[in-house]
Amino acid sequence: MKSTAKLVLSAITAAILALAPAAAFADNSATKISTSEYPAGIFLDSAGNVYIADNAGHRLVAYPHGSESVSLFGRTLTGGTESSFTLPVGVVAPKGVAVDPISGALFFTEFSGKVWAISTRPVSLFGTTIDQAHVNSFVQIATIPLAKGAIAFDSEGNLFAAGEDSGQIQVLPRTSSIFGNIYTINTPSQLVQAQPFAADDDFLADIAFDQSGNLYVTAMFGNTTGVHVLSAGASTLFGHAVSTSGFTSITEGSGVQNPCGIDIDSSGRVYFGDWGQNKVFELSSRSENVFDVPLTANVASSIPSFDGLANQGIAVRPNGLVLYSGALDGTYKLVNYSPAWTTLRAQENTVLANTGSDKVPIGLIGLGLVIAGFVLRRVRLAN
Repeated sequence: MKSTAKLVLSAITAAILALAPAAAFADNSATKISTSEYPAGIFLDSAGNVYIADNAGHRLVAYPHGSESVSLFGRTLTGGTESSFTLPVGVVAPKGVAVDPISGALFFTEFSGKVWAISTRPVSLFGTTIDQAHVNSFVQIATIPLAKGAIAFDSEGNLFAAGEDSGQIQVLPRTSSIFGNIYTINTPSQLVQAQPFAADDDFLADIAFDQSGNLYVTAMFGNTTGVHVLSAGASTLFGHAVSTSGFTSITEGSGVQNPCGIDIDSSGRVYFGDWGQNKVFELSSRSENVFDVPLTANVASSIPSFDGLANQGIAVRPNGLVLYSGALDGTYKLVNYSPAWTTLRAQENTVLANTGSDKVPIGLIGLGLVIAGFVLRRVRLAN
């Protein structure tokens, strides 16, 4: 009985290893995907395509998801290979990048405060019309002088822009009411609740929204250095009492020095880089294991796989399985192979599971692991 079970188990294991690339059982090591020189902003669209604002390289990089040819904004790009968009003449040092959830247009900002967008169809964006003649071409949408950094959209399509050394967060409104304040549509204005940052001359590196509409901002330098959150209605986040009337720090006393890029997955886990320590931190509201890091609820912990790499841009897939981080020599990708996430990996959507460097028969691997566990259990019972 024992020898038969061992033979079956060995056959299952051999089949799994033969069908899966070595990365399937990697110990959560980061892989370099782009040679971007200074990835100040990173954004993931719903199809898993990665967009990188390469600030020092004066490029806007696309890293299409998958291994097949991908059509993005009128360009046919090779999946799994970095490509650069041709930027408008005179544009240098792109900073923020994001896809508009309302129109699907790709936006980026440059240090001068100019906001650009490219659309696959005619559309009006914040009062600027992209006509048929300019489809799939970058068009200047607005100028926000104090918006020199990262950008993010809320669920209603309002554009938020970090001011970096101005200590401000600017809003380009689509709706008149934002966080309880009244704004003029299509007219850039300062977010009222962010005024204390400007008074302290804080350097605001990045901003991001979670699924509930809470707004997070990283103050990289200044008197209030840390990760801060503006509540959309919640009274408590990560063990802190939070408010709709102002930002609350959620990293005080955590050992975080200079938080930079930030993103949040659909379960509310917060991921952010620390420029001063060259690390990436993760923060969860519950104790769990993510990227092989045992997290204590409401305590920020670093991800060793990124040690020495973290610089500024951060992006995470909504399900938390894949994390991207910028470094001084490129952009790195980390896939969550923690054992506890085996089931979730097996359920990953086909866009990720069947394409690109993640082209792994994940469902088969998951099934094999389940069968192997069953065989082991039978062996124990037989003993």
